[in-house]
Amino acid sequence: MTDRFDLESQIMNAWQVVEDLQLLYRKAGEGDLTPDEWANALLGLSTIYTLRFQELLSCFENIIDDGALGPTADPIYHQSYKVGGND
Repeated sequence: MTDRFDLESQIMNAWQVVEDLQLLYRKAGEGDLTPDEWANALLGLSTIYTLRFQELLSCFENIIDDGALGPTADPIYHQSYKVGGND
């Protein structure tokens, strides 16, 4: 079963795109890559992150379907905010 910690991990993995783009930006200034190599690098990033975000969305959908996200799924939330109780 997928849980919110799996979702958090996948969200953090998705942020890797920023570091990957920064690497390409640094390499752009060095002139190490040919236009064909640049095209391949960008296409590869696009493919990888399409797959990564599809997995992230699937994880999120599973959590929603399982009811494992939100105030009713978190016992600490219930203790702190008295969900469903009368104030």
